[in-house]
This record gives sequence, C-alpha cells and structure tokens, in this order.
Amino acid sequence: MADSNLIDSSANNTVRNISAGSGLQIFKNAGTDTSYSLGPGDSDDYYRLQVGRSSTLVLTLTELNGNADLTLLDSSGNPLTGQLGSSTNPGGLAESIITDVLNDGTYYIRVSAADTSTTINYTLGVNSVTTSRSDIIWRNAPVGANAVWRMNGTQIASTSLAGPNLSSTEWTIVDVADFDLDGQDDYIWRNTVQGYNGVWLMDSSGNLRGTVALTQVGAPWELVSAADFNADGNLDLLWREPNLGVTGLWLMNGGTLSTTVSLPGIGAPWRLETAADMNNDGSVDLIWRNASTGANAVWFFNGTTYVSAASMAADTNANWKIESAGDFNGDGNQDLLWRNSTSGENRVWFMNGITKLSEAALTTVGSPWAIGGVVKTPGTVDLAGNTLGTAFNIGTLDNSTANDAATYSDNIGTVSDQNDYYKFTLQNSSTVALSLAGLQANADLWLARDTNGNGSLDDGEVIAQSNNSGTENELISSQILSAGTYFIRVRSAAPSASTVTPYSLAIAASQAPPIDLAPTNLTATRSSVDLTQSTQRTLSITYSVQYSDPNPPVGGRTFNLGVYLSRDAVITASDRLFDLNNDGISDDNDLITFTNVQPGTFTRTITLTLPGNSDTWWGGNQTYYIGVLADPNNNTVETFENNNYRATGIAITGTVRPDAVSSGFDIVQSSQAAGSPITLRGTITNQGTVATGPAGGRFLVNFYLSTDDVLDGSDYRLLTNAYISTLAAGASANFISTTAQTPGTPQASYFTNTDVRLPSAGEWPGWQGNGRYYILMWIDPTTLDIPSETSGGKENNLNYGRTVPQVFNSYIGTNVYRDYDFIDVTGL
Repeated sequence: MADSNLIDSSANNTVRNISAGSGLQIFKNAGTDTSYSLGPGDSDDYYRLQVGRSSTLVLTLTELNGNADLTLLDSSGNPLTGQLGSSTNPGGLAESIITDVLNDGTYYIRVSAADTSTTINYTLGVNSVTTSRSDIIWRNAPVGANAVWRMNGTQIASTSLAGPNLSSTEWTIVDVADFDLDGQDDYIWRNTVQGYNGVWLMDSSGNLRGTVALTQVGAPWELVSAADFNADGNLDLLWREPNLGVTGLWLMNGGTLSTTVSLPGIGAPWRLETAADMNNDGSVDLIWRNASTGANAVWFFNGTTYVSAASMAADTNANWKIESAGDFNGDGNQDLLWRNSTSGENRVWFMNGITKLSEAALTTVGSPWAIGGVVKTPGTVDLAGNTLGTAFNIGTLDNSTANDAATYSDNIGTVSDQNDYYKFTLQNSSTVALSLAGLQANADLWLARDTNGNGSLDDGEVIAQSNNSGTENELISSQILSAGTYFIRVRSAAPSASTVTPYSLAIAASQAPPIDLAPTNLTATRSSVDLTQSTQRTLSITYSVQYSDPNPPVGGRTFNLGVYLSRDAVITASDRLFDLNNDGISDDNDLITFTNVQPGTFTRTITLTLPGNSDTWWGGNQTYYIGVLADPNNNTVETFENNNYRATGIAITGTVRPDAVSSGFDIVQSSQAAGSPITLRGTITNQGTVATGPAGGRFLVNFYLSTDDVLDGSDYRLLTNAYISTLAAGASANFISTTAQTPGTPQASYFTNTDVRLPSAGEWPGWQGNGRYYILMWIDPTTLDIPSETSGGKENNLNYGRTVPQVFNSYIGTNVYRDYDFIDVTGL
C-alpha cells in the first residue's frame, strides 16, 4: 500500500480526523510521513471532517503525479445532493471543490484513483470559511470614544478603539454599513439636536479616511438604519417620525439623495428598531417593537413595497431594545442584537427567519456606552490567488488524453478580490482554449506568460484577452503555445461590494499542428523618403515567405498576406494596410492571396505608394516601418504565431504635423509607502515638423497610477498636472514635479501641485497589496491643446513606451522607458 496506517480505505473506519474550524489545513507527504498517496491495493483515502458551524468548504487536490479525483460525502458516505461535490479532471490536473453553505455536522472527503498500478502522491487542502462574522460598534458620547468588539460568534475575540474621538453627546452612530462600496463598513452619524447627518468613510484599518455630509433633517425625525432597499448597490436611509407614525425612505445615489419613498407606518407605542433581511429573499424588512406590551414584529418587503407582517417572540421587559441585526452564529440567518441600557446587559437572539431558536448573553457594559451598529463581514471564499506568486497551480497539461481539459469555479469582484490568477504548464507545444462562463457581473479573461520571471505582467507578456461587456461569456480560443508555464488572469471589470460574481473557468489543450508561415526576408528599394518629392513616394519591396507543413493538404494550402505601414517594427493587423487595389478603402480586399502553396520558400516583389505628406496618419518626421504579415486574420492554425511578420525601416521627412511624444520618464523613488510623496521627472519632445501650438501656449500632461503598464479607464489619476510650453519642431522640454508655476515668468514646464503623493491604502480601491505598480503619462489627454496633432501624432501620446525599447535620457542620466516607470509600494 502507498499509505501508512494513518489513513485507511473505508469511510466508516477513517482514522484521520479533521476539524473544519481551524481554517486552511494542508496534508502532504513530508519527511518520513508518506501516507498521502494512492497506489497498488489502495484506491481510496477517506478523511472524516467535523464542521462546527455553518461554513463553505474549499477543497483542493494538487501536486499530483497521476490521475486522482476528489469527492465530498455526507455523514453516511453518500455524495452530497444539490452540491458540486466532486472534481474529476483528467491526468495530473488539480482538483477543486467549493461547496455551498454546509450545516454543522460530519462529512467525509474521498481521494480516489481509478488506476492504482503506480503510486500517486497528492497534497490535500481543506479550507473552512464561515459564512459571516458580526462585530459590534460602541460609542461613549461624553468622552467621544468609539470602539469595536471583534466577535467569534458571541465571544469577544478582541477589542479596540475605532476612528478618532468625537466628544459630543449630540452625535450618535445610527448604523454601520459600506456607504461608498469600497468593501469597508462606514459609520452613519446623526446629530439629534441640530439635525445634521453625515458619514465617516473608514479604511481597512479602522481609520477615518474621509467624510460625507448629508442633508440636514430636524427633530422629531429619527434616522433608523442604512440598507440597500432598491438593490441598486447604494445604501438607502430609513427614517421614522414617531409622533405621526410616519415612515420614509431616502433612496440614495452615493452621497446624493435621489428620491424619497413613503412607506407604511404605525403609531406609538410601536417603535421602528432596525432593518434587515429576515426571510433571506434579498429584500430589506422592517423590525418593530412595542415596549408597552413586549410584542415584536417584522414587516416583510419586496424592495420598497410592503408585502406582509409576522409576529416574533415577545419580551415584556420594556428596558430591552433591539439595537441591530447580524448573523452571529454563521447559519445564514439574521439574528437580533439586544441591549438593556438600564442594567447594561446585552444579548443575542438566534433566529431562523422570524422564529427564535435560543439566546446567548454577551458581556455587560454600563452607561454611557451605547451600541452604534453591527459590522457585517461576509466570509471570503477564494480558490485562486490574487497575484502571480499565489496563483492556483492547475498542473501540467501534457496532451496524454484525448480530452486534456479541466474546469474550476470561484468568485471574484470585491475590492479586495479584483484578480484571480491560475498557473498551468504545457509539456508540449499545444493549442490552448480558455472560457469563462456563469457570470453575474462583468469579468474579463487574460492569457499571459511571465517571460522575465519578475512576478508581474510586463510589456508583451499578455498573449490574449477577452474583454466582453456585461455578463457575456469570455472566450480565448486556438492559442498555439510552446512548452512552458503560463498564467490565466480572471479580472473583475468594475470591482465593488455589489459586483461579486461566480464564474466557471474551463481550460483545454490539444496537440498543436506543426504548421508555420514565416516571412524570412524583406528589402525595400528606398531607405529614406522625402514626402515633398512625389517621385520618392513610390517604391518596391521584395519579401520571402517560408511555409512548413509535414502533412500539407492535397493541392496545397491557401493563405493571405498583408502589407502594412507601421510606427514600430512589430507588424500587426491593426497597423495601416496598404490600399493595393486603389479603391480608397483599406480592407481584406487588399490582402494578397496565395493558393495551392506547397511547403518551401517563395519570393515576391510588389510596388507601393506611400501616403502624401499631409495625410493625417503621419505623426512627424521619424522612422516608420513597412512590413508584411502572413495570415493576418489567423485563418491558419500554426505552431508559432509570433514569427508571422517581417519589417524594414524607412526614414520619412517632409511631413507637416506636430508630434509630441515622451522621450523618457522616471520616478525618482524606487520604492515608497502608500500615501507618501514621490517625484516625477522626464522629457517631452516634439518630433514633428511644426510647433505644437501658438507662441506662449502650453499643453497638458496627466499622470496615472496603475497595476500594470497599460493606461485604461480603471487607473487612478494622480492629483497633479504638468504643463509644457509650446515646443518648436524638434525641441524638447524637461520636467520635474518639484517645479511650481511662477506667475509672470516664462517656464518650459511646471506642475499645478508639487506635493505629488501616492494614494493612501484606503483612498484607491485598486490597491492589490504590497508590490509593483506603474505610473504612466498621457500627453494632451483632452486632445484640445495640440489640435493640429491629428490621429497620427496622438497615437503615441499614451501607451507608447510598451511598444519600443528603453532610451537613454541625458536629463535623467540612464536608460528609461519613454512614458512610464514602476515603483514598489509598501504599507498596504
């Protein structure tokens, strides 16, 4: 047997016991313990799993050297019903199971193998995630202190002060909820004397990072609770006028009142205590108490529409008040938090909907402490890591089976879980396909390779992307990859507390056909062209293409080739396609079609006409490239796709366009803590043939913080602008962020804010922990400052440095990227 006696092969006699209450546990061979394996005479290993409270289980089977499967069984040894209780990926690919919420009790984990002729080692991971945690916020108004009880069920795990002091008996904490959807609960305040209302925006460390002022409302209105009543992702505010028995709702759009809604009301002695979803239908319900009779009731709602009412257990002691609701025992139901302000006693009623199951006493706390609300922290279920270094290792796809494919399920979308990374290895050159399905919010799919091994995705390392909108499935198909290690990135398109989505990731690999189309040579009859000389605009190119195919089809193969004009030496189908048929349109009709092609090398010559010097595509006098691209529409599946082009440089003069471009950018600090100052410097050059604007004019440059080297809509704009004075043709201007504007004095460059800082840990939801981040430039982002810089010149105003090598910058004194740099950020 491959196992020791620690684990046997029957569910009812399992020796290995696991308690699911201790978080992540790893079981693997180590030292002399080699029991975590299957082999001859040992086809199954069982583990008895004790779940102490309602939890979600994340089970993984990794580091496999053979085909083993993973199954979760109930206490009788039967597969779970209504759950994804098994994972049967082929070969040595990793297995994973993420359950729905399980009740407490006994379960069994089975690790099994159909073929036990050889020893199969494995690593079993068992992670128990409780459904939620409810912590209690307290306020001592006379001394201004606010505090938090971090709870483990009804036991206090720790206590600490929360936020700054606010010493005023007029201000009370009404509720605690995530107001700005950054994943951190905020404090909702009301001044009961003056009618002011506001929000403290809190960061992940419990520190105040900002405030929001709300509309003033005078007495006798009472602000009761904050919750999302209309399911639009924004917190709404619940109001009560006790004298008239009127109940109202503010539907909010962030910090702005969108509209008001009147709700049904009831007069004294009934009191509106709090609001919570008591029947788990996704709508917020109202919880009432009649202290005179001890009666308690729930009004059920569908959005903002009253549906019905129901009574709950009574309590005739008028000193007891329902302060808030939260899931204190992790069973998925809202429990009621009570306080007796006279005696200082506190307690929790454990509920099943409207039915009281039991109660538990909490620590007694005397006056003047008062409960402000309950911080509700949902359990975080996460299979895949959030960085390349913590990527979930799928294993090796070796094409050993006809269906070398696997499926993995997870969730993504919170501010703290914006990216899920998976890692896989190809043993052979393979055609790989990926899909992302089951989305309930927008998420994207990337395929990449960390070529330089620095733990981040740099220039040219993203192989393919699928960025469909909404909940449309994502698909990356027919990617022919060489042997090696690759990464999959599942990326939340708009992370927030309301955009969490489950997903199912599928990966499949098949043997790649050994077909290759490779241009091997390209020459041109001119190496430089003055566009003011019309005779020079016509030139000829000669190119060769090598076609490799061990099994060509009968009659040969048909494929297309395009001839392109490019601003860099990397030719892609997005470059300018020459209008070879002279119909005034560049489209597939201008592709050259070769038919009946047999393996070997062939050579062709073609005559081209360059655009005129006033064509808006030109960006100025510089080196451009003429290139050929085989199979530009990817109609032919090849073993190697990255050798499909060949280019030659042409020095172009005679254009009549400005072209502002960054010729070097640097962050002085190589590392810095979040919220700390940084210094930016660099050079901007007008490589065009006319000035960027009128004498005395200027143009704007913005700077953005990003998780990668691509500037897009998810990045954070730093709170500063640089202005560069009009540049003559060929002129350059250096800039540094410590230079402020001097009114009345001509300046080549200056910054509107010289105190340039990284955002604090709670200021930018895009932070992904300590690590490498990027700052990128955007020249003339409004496109208004250099209007004559048409499409050709503006194309290199951002995301240009990714396509060209580093350059030596004499101002900075070293080789740098043109328009971006990176910095290692700490303190997150």
